[in-house]
Amino acid sequence: MDNSRESIISIFYRHALDFPNSTLMLSKKSVYIKLITSTEMRNVWETLASKVSAPQQLIDLLDYIRLHPALAGNPNDPITILSDASQRDVFQNITVKIDQLRDDLKDLSNQRDPDDGLRLLESTLGRAETESLKQGVSGNFLEIKQLQHHLATIQAQYSINDILEVLSKAAEYAATAPDARLPKKRNSPRAKQNQLAMDLKRYLKQYFDTESPSMIATIVNTAFNYPNEALSADDVRKLKV
Repeated sequence: MDNSRESIISIFYRHALDFPNSTLMLSKKSVYIKLITSTEMRNVWETLASKVSAPQQLIDLLDYIRLHPALAGNPNDPITILSDASQRDVFQNITVKIDQLRDDLKDLSNQRDPDDGLRLLESTLGRAETESLKQGVSGNFLEIKQLQHHLATIQAQYSINDILEVLSKAAEYAATAPDARLPKKRNSPRAKQNQLAMDLKRYLKQYFDTESPSMIATIVNTAFNYPNEALSADDVRKLKV
């Protein structure tokens, strides 16, 4: 593609005009503008532009960066995502609890049917509604009415057994997922910068056939509005993905 500075920047600016003007999106737009106007990024865009046939690939990369979770919140905050082992424990626990819930709903039904158990739960809730009205507890009454409405909506559109089955299967498969590729040191002040750098390593390799540490360091430092030396090419090179 034509990799002139003016051509690349004009494409980026036209794309930025389509961003909604919410507070959140304006902050993301600010990152976007830094990435396309920074002097340090000039060589990055010219190099990447020479590797692709369509400008959309550059736009996709910009959107990938500006919407990256590492750029949310305070850049020095730790990454608070649970460890992979802890996540697997939770997913397995969810599966067990859903199975227990399904059995409990079956216990409410003569037919051993979770959906029939849900209907009994709803009808019994009606007695709680009547009692709360008698006692003049208006807050409880209104909340119970809302719960009845939600239960009726669920029953009208879905089988509770199918919902529980989907959740159980989803948690079961999630428990077998490979580890998230996050920095080993998630509590360090540079955890988020390392996270973005690691993801860029994979992204640029897949879509631009490059793993340039200096290019990745430039992108990360610009996205976080840090000095060039904040994250060096050597720092990027040491990150294992």
